[in-house]
Amino acid sequence: MIAGLRLGRKFLISALMLVGAHAVAAEPRVIVNGGSADEVEIHGDDSVVHRASGFVFANHIGDMPLRKIQVYGTADASVDYSLRGGGNGDAWITVFVYPAQKQLADEATDIENALIETLHGSRTPSIGELPSTAADGRSGWYKGILDHRKMTSGYIVVRRGDWFVEARATVPDEAGPLGIERTRRALAAIPWHWRPPASPAPATT
Repeated sequence: MIAGLRLGRKFLISALMLVGAHAVAAEPRVIVNGGSADEVEIHGDDSVVHRASGFVFANHIGDMPLRKIQVYGTADASVDYSLRGGGNGDAWITVFVYPAQKQLADEATDIENALIETLHGSRTPSIGELPSTAADGRSGWYKGILDHRKMTSGYIVVRRGDWFVEARATVPDEAGPLGIERTRRALAAIPWHWRPPASPAPATT
C-alpha cells in the first residue's frame, strides 16, 4: 500500500504541475517534496546528476528540454521534460531514479495500478516498440482523462543494479500524431543502457 501511494503521489505531482503550467525558462528549478535538494547536482549545461546513483539526466531527450527537478526523499528524484512546459497541449515525460526495493514485476504492477487509478484509464496499444536498451524492462500504455483532458499515458521501467530507472510519458489528445512521434523519439533517447558504478572492492591486507 505504501509503495502504491508513493507511486500515485509521484504521478499526480508530475502530471498536474505540468498540466496547469505555462512554458518555463530553460534553466531547471528544483522542487523538494521530501529529503534535500542536495540529492541532485545541476551542471553548467543544465544536465542533472543523481548523486546517490551517479545517473545523469541529460539536458534534453529528443527535442524536449529538461524543465524541472523534483526530490521526493533520500536518493529518490525525477526530472520533467517537455517542449513548451506541458501546459500548452504538448506532451511531457518524467524520468525517475529511485532505490529498487522490490522485484521489477511488482514495481511495474504498482505503476500500472497508479496510472489506471489516476487517469480512470484503460489499457491501449503501445505508441511504439520498447527501445532496445530497455528490452529487459516493463512497459504499458493507457487512455484516460486527467484534469478534464483526454490523453494517452504510459511508462517504461528497468532495474539497473539496486536502482529503478522509470519514465512516464503523457500525450494529450490535442498533441496529435506529432506529439506521439516526439514522445517516441524522446523515450528512445533516455540512457536505458546505464549501469551504476561497481562498488569498490574491499581492501585486502
